[in-house]
Amino acid sequence: MKQLFNNYLRCLFFIFSFVLILVFLSGNIQYVLAKDSEKTKTETDLRKQSVSPVPRVKEVEILNLRKKIGIAVVENNTGFVLPVFDASFYNNLVEAINKRCEECVFIKPEDDNYPDFFTKLPRHSSFIIKSDFFKKASVENGFNAVVFFSVAGIFIEKEEKGFAWFKDVQNMINFQMYISVYDTVSGAKIYDEGFEKKIDIEKTELDLVLSEKTIDKLLLVEPVEKIIEKISKPVCEALNNVPWQGRISSVSDNRVFLSSGEDSGLAPGNILDVFDIKVIEGFEGQKFYAPGNKTGEIQIKKVYRDSSECICVSGINIKAENIVKPISE
Repeated sequence: MKQLFNNYLRCLFFIFSFVLILVFLSGNIQYVLAKDSEKTKTETDLRKQSVSPVPRVKEVEILNLRKKIGIAVVENNTGFVLPVFDASFYNNLVEAINKRCEECVFIKPEDDNYPDFFTKLPRHSSFIIKSDFFKKASVENGFNAVVFFSVAGIFIEKEEKGFAWFKDVQNMINFQMYISVYDTVSGAKIYDEGFEKKIDIEKTELDLVLSEKTIDKLLLVEPVEKIIEKISKPVCEALNNVPWQGRISSVSDNRVFLSSGEDSGLAPGNILDVFDIKVIEGFEGQKFYAPGNKTGEIQIKKVYRDSSECICVSGINIKAENIVKPISE
């Protein structure tokens, strides 16, 4: 009886051990299959983003590259309606800048190809413009820089004018405006300055302004024109210091697409250096971008108004969002 019981225990032990071995082997098989599946998926994703070099055709020299500059819609933070910022304001602004700047292509409100996301700027709690805006501006739309205007405040002031018993109180509007220029590829601010103009106003006009919260365009035309005249030089200097850099918008089926094209002066046969990007984290998660190592070269095959189709002629790690520059000597 004892011998039978021992045999029974041995049988249970062998069955239990066999089950454990099966569970162990099953787990390892699933792990290997999962790793193989993950590896296959990763390789597939890489193939979608990577391109294989092909022989270059005859190179065409790059001449007169033009920077694409966006003019953001003026931000009005005053609580007053300001009809002075209409189409004529943006036209006068571009005309004044163009007189001093190297050749640029300006995209302003009411242009057919003006991007919708320029009309509402995404900001952090600290009012800093979010870096996603600049990424979208450079990668998807090919902008090299953006000029921002904001009316920070309109204040009613009184000032005594004259002398002795001829003194009188003059009502004035203190008009304050800020101008900034950003390099969209890096996301860095390259110019920032504030201006103010004081405008004399009669008591009856002032009462109308305060009651209707609207400032007549005729009151602001002259001070705004003076501000445009004053900023044209420093804004142009800032834009001239922005190097021409493009961004790869996408990579697909061994083709590379740029968000820059004929408007920028690119032509079929041009060759560009490709660089990966260095990401620098700033305040409130703000991201800044800079060219990293050179990863290859691309040659333009087809050019459209504001985009290009290219082929890879050297390198294998060319990806969307990479930075491109005219080829080094």
